[in-house]
Parts: sequence; structure tokens; C-alpha cells
Amino acid sequence: MNGRSEGGGFRIAPSARVDDGALDICWIDPVGPGGFLRYVRAVRRGTHERIPVFRSWRVDRLRVESEAAIRYHLDGEYRELPEGEPLEVEVDSGRVRLVG
Repeated sequence: MNGRSEGGGFRIAPSARVDDGALDICWIDPVGPGGFLRYVRAVRRGTHERIPVFRSWRVDRLRVESEAAIRYHLDGEYRELPEGEPLEVEVDSGRVRLVG
């Protein structure tokens, strides 16, 4: 993520900043069928970072390799890479400048 929240007010990465040159990576350990529903309130409030099944990192680049297909969420869209294809994401800091 490069911002603090997603649609519906979910504060997925409450510490994220769009101007810090970093990506905030959020990981949820497998919680079983329906298990995530138990944590929805915490995610909406942005307090989920204290729950052990949630982990996060701040990085400037990321590479994920897997023999299985990789499903991921990026910029409001769900996507999937074919089996064996790595996921690579990199920040291009300062690339877009907004002038008001």
C-alpha cells in the first residue's frame, strides 16, 4: 500500500504515507474459513497491527516467489499471477508531483 486506507474506510496500513518513498506491505496469516470476519472491526479502526495474525513491513521494493499462483491486491484491484511467476513491486520515489 502507498496510502493509509482502502474503500469503505478500511485502514489497512494506518502508518502509511504517500510521500515517504516506501510501500507498506500488509500480510494476514491464514485464519481459516470466515476467520477474517473476526478481525474486520479492528481493520476498519486501524488497530489490527496489534493482532498476531497481521504483520507489516515498510520496503522500497518487494519480490515474492512461489510455485503456486500468487493472488494479491494492488491499488484497489485484485490480481493473480500464473504459477511460478514472481511478483515484483518497486517504488519510484518522487515520480509524480502534484502542484496545487
